[in-house]
Amino acid sequence: MEKTQFVYKREVIHPPVVEDVEKGIIGTDGYTETVLDSFNLDCIIRSITVDDGRLLVLLDDLHERYENKPQVHPKTGAPKFDRKGQMMFERVKETFQSEIYLSVEEKEQFFKLTAANSYE
Repeated sequence: MEKTQFVYKREVIHPPVVEDVEKGIIGTDGYTETVLDSFNLDCIIRSITVDDGRLLVLLDDLHERYENKPQVHPKTGAPKFDRKGQMMFERVKETFQSEIYLSVEEKEQFFKLTAANSYE
């Protein structure tokens, strides 16, 4: 079986939660969790080493997301309100491309696995 996924570690920061007894929210301390993620090696467009030594991997996986954003006045940039004083929103489609940062150690593993030439 051909392996097509590159597995890497990613830090997820969970901010502290303030307890609110009336709403039934239990307070927690903030913490950082390390999770494993992966991407398909066939989706790579290119990789770029950034200033701190990590590797930025760009994937060919354009995807769209819809968000509700406040409508703004074109000249002033101020939010628009309807006759009832409610802020007006519009549904906006944005296109994204995955950008994955690999650590220095993961960068070395990535190049050893994927390089078609000798780069050393």
